[in-house]
Amino acid sequence: MVTTRRTTVVLVFGLIAAAAACNAQESVPAENPKPPVVLVPATLAEPAVDPLLQTVEKKTDRQLAEKPWAWRLLEGMAIGAATNTTQKQSDGRPQTPTTVKP
Repeated sequence: MVTTRRTTVVLVFGLIAAAAACNAQESVPAENPKPPVVLVPATLAEPAVDPLLQTVEKKTDRQLAEKPWAWRLLEGMAIGAATNTTQKQSDGRPQTPTTVKP
């Protein structure tokens, strides 16, 4: 029983000494304490504008709401099915014999 306690004490002191030695590297002052200089251009770049977005006519809220609810439901289901199919094909699932290949 005495040797087990001695061994435990020696191991604990060894771990503490090793931890202190590892942290000693972090406490050494850096050779270059100044932060690096970042050069920024005097004028900021203009955001890119898609020419196709500028040519699209914007619809008013009234024009968007004129579709019947059944038509909007069918459009949503078609978009959801297409999105699900695309995700299934691209997320690494194994392909089955009935899978449509692009």
